Amino acid sequence: LQALLATLTPTTVVQGDEMDFSPPHERALAHAMQLPDTPGLIPWAALASGETTQPCAFITPCHWHITPDQVHQTDPASAPLSEDESRQLLALIAPWFSDDGITLEYLRPDLWLARGAAFKDLATASMDRALGRDVRPWMPNPIQGAIIQRLQSAACRPSTPSGCMARAVCPACPQPNHRLSALTTCATRPCKVMCKAGKKPGRRWTAA
Repeated sequence: LQALLATLTPTTVVQGDEMDFSPPHERALAHAMQLPDTPGLIPWAALASGETTQPCAFITPCHWHITPDQVHQTDPASAPLSEDESRQLLALIAPWFSDDGITLEYLRPDLWLARGAAFKDLATASMDRALGRDVRPWMPNPIQGAIIQRLQSAACRPSTPSGCMARAVCPACPQPNHRLSALTTCATRPCKVMCKAGKKPGRRWTAA
């Protein structure tokens, strides 16, 4: 490697900070593809979907382990959702997003596409930044991203309409702080989503 590096001449230097929402390798790739490389604003979702008419973002269903000290981002690949589980979870939370003008589209079990004005000029962190770490430093601007953060909270602690009970901890899980995307029992639309330890899907999501 050292011999190879000695023969190469850098043409572009990507400079940044360790707290930039986009890691250097993503910014270098964006630059090579002639995409905007502003940290947190690289249009990966727009590129992949061909979306040119409205802001969009990727959403990754994943598990957040919440303790008094941190909100830990686990690797989605460590307990992957099946297609059926992912589609059920998307169908459960899609109405909340729709209320804020955001539409969700299934792409694959670990990736959804979100479209809506809430993502316009909203800087969000790459999954590589938050993976295995406390997610709080990687959250969007609390004012500009207020809708997104509220939806994240709702996905873990759903609101309680008439005739519906909502919990944030799976009763089938031995871990008291094992949080869920949602666990609801509704009189008019029976549904339950439990964490992996409870044998059913339970995931929080993050936008990137």
